[in-house]
Amino acid sequence: MVHAHELLPFILAVLTLFVIPGPAVMLILTQSLSQGRAAGVATAVGLALGDAVHASAAALGLTALLASSAALFAAVKWLGVLYLLFLAVQAWRDRTPLALPYATPKASRSPGRNVSKAALTEILNPKTALFFLSFLPQFVRPEQGAVLPQMLILGGVFVLLSLVYSAGLALAAGGLSGWLRSRPAVLRWQGKVVAGVYVALGLRLALQSRD
Repeated sequence: MVHAHELLPFILAVLTLFVIPGPAVMLILTQSLSQGRAAGVATAVGLALGDAVHASAAALGLTALLASSAALFAAVKWLGVLYLLFLAVQAWRDRTPLALPYATPKASRSPGRNVSKAALTEILNPKTALFFLSFLPQFVRPEQGAVLPQMLILGGVFVLLSLVYSAGLALAAGGLSGWLRSRPAVLRWQGKVVAGVYVALGLRLALQSRD
């Protein structure tokens, strides 16, 4: 088991990682600014669920298969790229101003859809899987007992911290969505901006390698 006093170095390391903006931060900011706090928090929940899947896979040894197979890594990566480009096309073709308070909600903007989109985006990023495979074992102490429970505990702590940080970021950024509502010119372009973010994330993923 992981002792409480040994969690401190792990927590500090995780918080240090959060200081460095990454694709998850970009996605949360985009959803929060364009759709408001609820969409941002839903995106944060989805990303946390994706991280939970990766942490569990790393603990169970499944991610080791991804690390050892170039073909499997490439397959997951390109599925992720195609999914992000699909989301980009959806955002580009959407003509409804997302942030208007009187706009009729669509199923695609429901919290459940935002959660599932973010979760799938995170799950289909093989680099995230390899991150958990390399990061969590650094804080495992085999002499203190079984490795699996320690990996699951560390993964759970990471996911919890990530959710709190991401939700806070979404709430802060979502507060600016009201400012966007009063600027029709901004609203007309926001679908294209969201599409651009998805394309950028897709290109970033496409350029990733196992190294």
